Amino acid sequence: MSNTIAKSLGDDHANIIKTTQSVDLIVDSASVAWIVMDNKTKGVNVIDLDFVEDMNSVLDVVEDLLQNKPTIKIIIFISAKKDSFVVGADIASIYGVLDQKVAEAGSRRGQALFDRINALRIPTVAAINGVALGGGLELALACTYRFSVEGKKPTLGLPEIKLGVIPGAGGTVRLPKVIGLQESLGIILQGGSISPKKAKTLGLVDELIPSNDRFVGEDRFLWNVRRLAIEVMDNGTTKKNYHANSIKNLALDGTRLGRKIVGNAALKKLDQNTKGKYPAPYAALESVMNSFKEPNQRALHTEAQLFGRMAVTPECKNQIAVFNMMESTKKINNRFNQDEQPIPIRDVSVIGAGVMGSGIAQLILSKGLSVYMKDIQDDFVQRGLDYIKNILSESVSRGRLSPEESKSRLSKLTSGTQYQPLTNSQIVIEAAVERMDLKKKILQDVESISSDIIFATNTSTLSIDELASASKNPSHVIGMHFFNPVHKMPLVEIITGKQTSPKVISTVYALSLRLGKTPIVVRDGPGFLVNRILGVFMLEAAGRLFAQEDGDLVQIDKVLTNWGFPMGAFRLMDEVGIDVADHSGKTLTSLGNRFVLSSTDGNTVEKMVKKGLLGKKVNKGFYLYEKGASPVPNHSGIKELMPNYDASHRKQFSTNDIIDRCVLLMANEAALILQEGIANSPQDVDVGMIFGTGFAPFRGGLLNYVDQRGIKAVVKRLLELKNRFGERFTPAPLLQKMADNNEKFFPKRPEVTFTERMHPPRPKL
Repeated sequence: MSNTIAKSLGDDHANIIKTTQSVDLIVDSASVAWIVMDNKTKGVNVIDLDFVEDMNSVLDVVEDLLQNKPTIKIIIFISAKKDSFVVGADIASIYGVLDQKVAEAGSRRGQALFDRINALRIPTVAAINGVALGGGLELALACTYRFSVEGKKPTLGLPEIKLGVIPGAGGTVRLPKVIGLQESLGIILQGGSISPKKAKTLGLVDELIPSNDRFVGEDRFLWNVRRLAIEVMDNGTTKKNYHANSIKNLALDGTRLGRKIVGNAALKKLDQNTKGKYPAPYAALESVMNSFKEPNQRALHTEAQLFGRMAVTPECKNQIAVFNMMESTKKINNRFNQDEQPIPIRDVSVIGAGVMGSGIAQLILSKGLSVYMKDIQDDFVQRGLDYIKNILSESVSRGRLSPEESKSRLSKLTSGTQYQPLTNSQIVIEAAVERMDLKKKILQDVESISSDIIFATNTSTLSIDELASASKNPSHVIGMHFFNPVHKMPLVEIITGKQTSPKVISTVYALSLRLGKTPIVVRDGPGFLVNRILGVFMLEAAGRLFAQEDGDLVQIDKVLTNWGFPMGAFRLMDEVGIDVADHSGKTLTSLGNRFVLSSTDGNTVEKMVKKGLLGKKVNKGFYLYEKGASPVPNHSGIKELMPNYDASHRKQFSTNDIIDRCVLLMANEAALILQEGIANSPQDVDVGMIFGTGFAPFRGGLLNYVDQRGIKAVVKRLLELKNRFGERFTPAPLLQKMADNNEKFFPKRPEVTFTERMHPPRPKL
């Protein structure tokens, strides 16, 4: 708090001149003014209308002091929040805005405030004590100097692109002039963040300051900031001009030809990475390039216009909705009552040292927990240990970990073939082969050592209720479905049985969050949520469009990726593993005929498994994979299974039919899942699809897509498809009911109509 900072400076040497709801002004005896950002109602500082108003009122006082009684010679902007400077703009203030002019005006207010800071007659210092994102970094860019805490963790960035907008308070104008065109585009167009060390290398940060106090009350960061600021003040250093001073930057930024080369390269990369589906990066590119052609004020005017235009796009609303859903999953207290609070986890055991087991163990170690990894043979255990050591060694070689940190993590790992060490753990994560008999045996072996331990099985297909039937304590049995590869896939699907206790659920939920994952809770049932929806998608694409109706797998995959899927159905099956997809698909047949192919056609996927075409893991499936080359269709391999297969004479379907047959079937299955209570909410469905399958974030989620297309229109289209292709397209009763009552899955979201973008945006470069 501001009072704490004043006391740290010494009661006799610091006076609180002005206090507001979010910004305070302190002046100390060395003529240093401290503008302390301290939102009294929130745990972090955000830039909203109140912040802008409060900061302007404090600047009124500062300017008055400079004009009438020049008692201050340098200004330090500092946060009273621990490990956090300013985390950015208040997203809620953007989310509900549907008027472009209103959004543009909001951008101009932020720009005007930071222009005012930039125009102050004395040096200014941004004392960055932690996270400085979006408007927080833009505030720092308006200052003369930027001092930051040391640290390897990325804390400085402009993530607005990930929310469907562009930096709107000067970021696209000021950052390029500080660190150069190429480096700034790398940060802005990816919505990325960098570490203080990297920022110092780029010239974004002037000084790195140790922050860890060596004794109580040292306030090491604050006093070092003050010392450096006084040095600046005493040396009479004038305000620095913004410049990117490397020879490379001068050559590229300083010439029209150089900037054109950089701009066109960035545009080509955007087309490849976004396929033109995300308009905000293109607008940001235009604003950055414009900042080199126009004077600052004109460049800021263009930035505000582009910000306003992006803020009202459906993509912006959808990307913010995804962000809000992700943040909502982190609020564990909103999901569990006081009696259901999680059990503290200190030690975890992992059973199974294969790819999944060792991957899970490595993830747990990275979060500071102790791990015991068990398998049935010493050589299996050693293989898992080697995998973990290789991951750590690679992290050290890339500078992500120090050798000391790697050694510390390994010190928390024990391994073996015995069950006895499990008694030290509060939870066991079982990652053995996907066989019910084996998992039941492991469960019983664990319970013979400890009946109170939580048993979380990493399964994608097996019933939690059936597994729990073999348990002495079924309330402690739960599913914890990690997605492969563990270190990349963000979702954890938590599967509850009929007897799983709420406290066990909350404990696994809290552990998932601690591991940096996005968890959803679903009820036991074939395929759970993600695999059930993916199952109907894969079956329609591969089983019906391709195998039964002679479709072209290349066309089908191309249409699906152009629509927004991270990869087509056939590439996805190769990634998952054809054998895994086949096994998973067979578990879904109990749900009805929509998951069953007509027997006369045979099962192409089953034939592929028998032939050894298992997908990417063996470098051949629907596609062929060679290191360093793009995948190519495996026409010859498929022809061996389908003698009449002729790649040059496959049927071409309309784009709309491919999309609607695949996507609307997924949406219909999601409605059935909600109707059956497998998922608790539409949000859980959409979180599962986005973070478990990569469903296009710019569409806001599967059920959000249904809302924006219109549930009545979706039901009408399903009925058309039913008449043409069969009963599997019968609208779910829940969908029909919602259409009849004009309901939405997300009624509180802004009313926007999604328009398909047929061509990538073309920014003015």
